[in-house]
Amino acid sequence: MALLAVSGYPWKDLASRGLAVYYAEATCQFKSPARFGDRLLVHTMIEKLGESSFRSRMRIVADDGDTLIANGYIVAVMVDKALDRPVPIPDDIKQALGQFQLCV
Repeated sequence: MALLAVSGYPWKDLASRGLAVYYAEATCQFKSPARFGDRLLVHTMIEKLGESSFRSRMRIVADDGDTLIANGYIVAVMVDKALDRPVPIPDDIKQALGQFQLCV
C-alpha cells in the first residue's frame, strides 16, 4: 500500500521488523470509464485506525478533478510474519498513519 510508504514505512522496512500487511477486505464501485493512458488521481485517507487493522478509503478521479471514476476501501491487517497472526499496529506506524485519518 503506497500510503504506508508515503508514511515512511515501505514494505521492505515492515518486513525487516517481521511485519506484513494483509488485505482482509476490499471494495470498488466504478462510476465512470477510464482507459489505458488516462491520468487518474487517487485520494486516500484512513477512515478507521484500529488496534491491528486500518480501513483506507479511496476516491479515484480523472485528472480534471471533477469526474469520479471509482471509490472504495481496503481493510488492511498488521501481521506478524513468523506467526502469520494479527498483531497490534506499532505505535510509530499508527502515529504516521494517523496523519491521514479522516476527521469528522
